[in-house]
Amino acid sequence: MDNLPARPQVPSPAERSAMTQSSPGSSLGELGLARANARELLRCRFPGFVFRLKARTSSNGDVSTLKVEWPAVPGAPEQKQVRAVLDVFWSFAKEVDPAEDGMGLSVFQNTYGRADVLAVAPRTPKPEDLAVSLHRRLKPGASVPRRPRM
Repeated sequence: MDNLPARPQVPSPAERSAMTQSSPGSSLGELGLARANARELLRCRFPGFVFRLKARTSSNGDVSTLKVEWPAVPGAPEQKQVRAVLDVFWSFAKEVDPAEDGMGLSVFQNTYGRADVLAVAPRTPKPEDLAVSLHRRLKPGASVPRRPRM
């Protein structure tokens, strides 16, 4: 299993402050919790980019999958970067040494959720994705070119 990623980095306490913790009686399961917290972590690490996250569980309930997509526009994060951020939610990730605040990977996953499979891939951008990307790169106050009317 040489293709396993390096040890995942547990998010900092500042990043975890915006995340949802598991609690008794919560309607979110481990996968739903991982989905909500993965979205929040991606917002922190890659501001301005919209990620689409889908959570699925196999029909017999044995395998949980978290699928993450985003438009592959100029300036968008690469697949390796997104995978590195989300590896903390992967059930089969290598255990990490507890961070300075004492939170190891197993404690993190018990608190913030986990998934058995992580499917991470950029998707072909739609025209509106490209427009948003172009608009984001314009300097404040610059005018946006308009299409001539026919």
